[in-house]
Amino acid sequence: MEFWDLLRALDSRQIEARTESPSLKAVVDEILAAKHGAGRSPRYVDSLRIILGQFVSGRGSLPIASLTLADVERWLDSKNSAGRATYKARLSSLFAFAIRRRYRHDNPCDAEEAPTLRALSPAIFTVRQDARCLATLRRSLVRLRLLQFKSEGNRPAGSPTNGGTASLSSTARKPSLT
Repeated sequence: MEFWDLLRALDSRQIEARTESPSLKAVVDEILAAKHGAGRSPRYVDSLRIILGQFVSGRGSLPIASLTLADVERWLDSKNSAGRATYKARLSSLFAFAIRRRYRHDNPCDAEEAPTLRALSPAIFTVRQDARCLATLRRSLVRLRLLQFKSEGNRPAGSPTNGGTASLSSTARKPSLT
């Protein structure tokens, strides 16, 4: 077979994935080992493990080649929209890995609609709400100062509070160990 014939066959999907497609769980285990072995960051590998672990739940024994766009969309629809792009990216990594290993011939995430992310508008308070927030803050500060004054005034100078485990430093205005 010549190069151009091979390219046409690949383009028309006449070259199939291996006839024996491994289970989804086996491929997830394989990609996690490969990413860890390639020196990917522990944070990325943990994120991949968590998200793919959720995807595997209930379908781990299915052959990876049998999963469809509908399966991916159904699972993504069950997730919150804020994390959907991350979930889709991790699934896409899994299917791209499966393509490189010839476990399947396509990535269903490529056909999935890109998520629309909407930024939340900032909270805008009315003048009355601002006044209430400031009043609450002032009351809290007064209570804190009163509590501090009482705790300093009800004990001899330099003596520890709470049985000698901690005290409130009058200069630093924050708890410190003694």
